Amino acid sequence: MKLTKVLFSALCCISLLSCNNDYSTQLSAINELSTNYIALEEKVLNVDLKQSNEHLKKYEDTIEEFKLLLNKDKKPSKEVKSFINQFRSVKKTFKKVPKKVSYLKSNIKKNIAQLENLENDVNKNVFNQEELGKIINDELEAFKALDKEYISLTLEIKNQIEKFDSLLILTNNINF
Repeated sequence: MKLTKVLFSALCCISLLSCNNDYSTQLSAINELSTNYIALEEKVLNVDLKQSNEHLKKYEDTIEEFKLLLNKDKKPSKEVKSFINQFRSVKKTFKKVPKKVSYLKSNIKKNIAQLENLENDVNKNVFNQEELGKIINDELEAFKALDKEYISLTLEIKNQIEKFDSLLILTNNINF
């Protein structure tokens, strides 16, 4: 009987110890996400808004030149209309850059703060392993979405700069 009590006590201790959650892996994942956000924030801060404004100004100047070249007495050809419409996508991109950068900055700051709160909650044992795993996965998806948006923005800027330069070269071949 005494042996049974000892074995029962030992089993209870083992089960209690196994229930004690070790969150070191989750805390490591949270820290890694925070580090990734800081790196992303730095990249976003390096987006040159001044360059975007310069391209927007260059676009507006070019469109004004086109207006002067157009014959007011006749309708522009489809080719000319199409050509000018190609420039509009350039304008849209550079007009949106400041808003997109602002959106990325604010969401990065918000998500970093959420990760800090999550780390505090983990240290207070607020969540069980399953809940915490789901939350970390959600946070990872949020990071991936912002990172993807940043990559998309930088590619769009690069493509529109190249498009704009190409269109400027082609202006010599258009008969207004």
